[in-house]
Amino acid sequence: MIPTAPTCRPLSIHAQLFIGLSLSLVLGTALAQPGLAQDRPAVSTNEAGVRPQVLTPPENRYNLTAWMEYQRQARTGALPAIAQLFYRRGLETLESGAREDGIRMLRGASQLDPAFLAPRVALVRHFALSDPS
Repeated sequence: MIPTAPTCRPLSIHAQLFIGLSLSLVLGTALAQPGLAQDRPAVSTNEAGVRPQVLTPPENRYNLTAWMEYQRQARTGALPAIAQLFYRRGLETLESGAREDGIRMLRGASQLDPAFLAPRVALVRHFALSDPS
């Protein structure tokens, strides 16, 4: 008796869409910012470049705008712990019904750590389920 090859079913349109979006997010993240300066200390110089100023993290850890400004001034590519904080808060906020704030926090989390894919996946899932068109 000759063994037969297993038959493969074609993927559904939803599976193809999910795979395509996942690949585009992974490749987009990998190619978006190739020269991130993650090894630099959190020190900035003034206009004349004379006296370095040591940056301190924002006192209010729930202020997304302050953290994004801190990231910009520190010239760091990622703040993974802070990104995870805003990811969790974004999910909780979406579940509570505050759609705009939840989306803002998830987008902020993806900007604070471009390699952290969970906020992007959560946004794709949210928009796919809330507005499928």
